[in-house]
Amino acid sequence: MVRRQPDGEYRACTTRYEERFSQLASDHADRNLQPADYRIFGEVLVESLRYFEGPRWTKEKQAAWESAIERAATLISTAESDGATA
Repeated sequence: MVRRQPDGEYRACTTRYEERFSQLASDHADRNLQPADYRIFGEVLVESLRYFEGPRWTKEKQAAWESAIERAATLISTAESDGATA
């Protein structure tokens, strides 16, 4: 979800995953996950990535991962809301 771009910057790439996020929304709804769960997951994931990247971890990577996780959580929450009203 985070890729190094030709300009050397790290950015979130979530657009091509939107269909998958819709399926994830259905899976998460079945498990009664709440928006706060996504925040906790995101914090743990970023901390784990930081730990395993060690000195290769940068502020840019952190920002890109945080952006990707926030976008994914938004897409999942939106799909959940759309599914609840359908």
